[in-house]
Amino acid sequence: MCARRSTGERSAAPREEGRITILVCGLLLLTLAIIAVTASATQVLTQQRRLVSVADAAAAAGLERFDTTGRGNPGHALRLDADAARSETLRFLARTGASERFDGLRVDSVTVEPDGVTVTVRLEAGVAPALTAGLLPWRVGVEATGRARLGLSR
Repeated sequence: MCARRSTGERSAAPREEGRITILVCGLLLLTLAIIAVTASATQVLTQQRRLVSVADAAAAAGLERFDTTGRGNPGHALRLDADAARSETLRFLARTGASERFDGLRVDSVTVEPDGVTVTVRLEAGVAPALTAGLLPWRVGVEATGRARLGLSR
């Protein structure tokens, strides 16, 4: 009552043994690689967004010291001093410990726009993705620009 295999079927079976195991291992490695790349990309994006927040806050801190020129005149103007804006920005970054939160944090530029009331801060830092940090020696550079505009109202 048992069906016998023909000799042609027996010779085909040994050739296919183990192929499913190789396929499953390959798909498992591919899945792990996709997870690692996704996690690393998420980490880099998160650090970049945090750096943007710090750049915005540093630009706002650069507005702390300003001059009023033509005070007492109906159309007196507010003007920012570039050196004062830079020193306030650097003081803010030191006070908040930003260099401890970002690897290789560097202030690329702190500028006062020609309008005299806008501060632009450009920061750079590096991110070593956690899942590849031990395997690969590279870091991903992230940049952020923050702007703040001075305005007074009565």
